[in-house]
Amino acid sequence: MQSTAMIGPTMTLVSTGNLYQASFSYGANKAVEKETGMQTTEYLINKIEDNQKKDISRDDDEFTKSLQILLELNIEKTRKLIN
Repeated sequence: MQSTAMIGPTMTLVSTGNLYQASFSYGANKAVEKETGMQTTEYLINKIEDNQKKDISRDDDEFTKSLQILLELNIEKTRKLIN
């Protein structure tokens, strides 16, 4: 766990040469890990997947409502034709 927590900050230090930015990156990663019990990337992936599931669910709800309206209109038309 410890070695993977250092990958991001190490890459930051190597690419930018900025020790402050690398230290902040490490500290942020540790804060997320302490708060959530997950590494930053794992936490973000879970959040993205949760949002995608909500979007799919929302789309299903809209489709169901549209289908219900369409069926009600067709039933109404059919009743008028029969009577």
